Amino acid sequence: MRNRKRISFLFIATIFIVNHVTAQQYHFSQYFSSPLSINPALTGYYDGTIRATSVYRNQWSQDGNPFNTVAASAETRLFQQKIDGKLGIGLMFNSDKSNGDALSTNIGTFSAAYNLPLDADGNIELGGGLQADFTQQKLNPFSLTFESQFSSNGFNTSINTPEMSKAYTTSYLSVNAGLMLNLHTSDAASLYIGAAIYNANRPKANFLDMGYNVPTRLNFQLGGRFDFSESSHLQLSSLYSFQQQASEIVFGGIGIFDISEDKSFQLGTWYRVNDAIIPYIGIGFSGVTAGISYDVSGGSLKTVGVLKNSTEFSLRFTREDMTERKKKIPWY
Repeated sequence: MRNRKRISFLFIATIFIVNHVTAQQYHFSQYFSSPLSINPALTGYYDGTIRATSVYRNQWSQDGNPFNTVAASAETRLFQQKIDGKLGIGLMFNSDKSNGDALSTNIGTFSAAYNLPLDADGNIELGGGLQADFTQQKLNPFSLTFESQFSSNGFNTSINTPEMSKAYTTSYLSVNAGLMLNLHTSDAASLYIGAAIYNANRPKANFLDMGYNVPTRLNFQLGGRFDFSESSHLQLSSLYSFQQQASEIVFGGIGIFDISEDKSFQLGTWYRVNDAIIPYIGIGFSGVTAGISYDVSGGSLKTVGVLKNSTEFSLRFTREDMTERKKKIPWY
């Protein structure tokens, strides 16, 4: 009991407001494993009929697992044999919890996009996508301890405090949009560039009797895929995110080495500027890809000699469509 943190309700409320009004929303180092989180135009843009993805992030576990984030999505392609482009719809769920579930955010998303070929061979594709988010955020004081619960024997969490009557929940609807240009320059190379805006409608939320407009978030993507042989490939990707006064730049690459027709080994690394180096290892088999990454943090997050490291696990599945011509679509 003596090791439990004494955190005031006002302090937690302040963190909550600052985190959601002036700072970046949740993010993943393996952003390519949650494509609907970075650009709505990626909905349905893959080789296959169905795609399902999931990512779990455990952040700063050295401090007692203060941040845990999970995202899961499922997409399908529509009218594949009737239209030239790629029309896709999808659903996504995100959950972010911190400080022993004292602060939580849950987001449900519906996403749709259409990627239109601009030439006869389909080597140039322009995609546009829209999303609707329903977000619910909650502050739960029952997961905290307060100074008034402290006694000569330590903290007594059975004591009710005035703060415990102040559980707050806010919810709002937001609109996201994105564009993506894909260039298949040859059978062995492809490039892409994209941009997306989240919270485009600046929805209004109320928390602790305070109203505020949720700030927009801008994402920009650039990358490509290059095949050096039939069994070795290189994926390069970069992501720039900007929201209010916070920004983030991540870039890197991954080598994919085919062991057999349906099995592969993957090894790569990314760099989050002024923050972390992110090594990644993964395996692919029969349409399933499993990966793990570890953020080795430095820069501003290295305090008193302690590194604030994070771990992510990802799982992706794509059901192949044998009737479709493959375009070497890269990860994002």
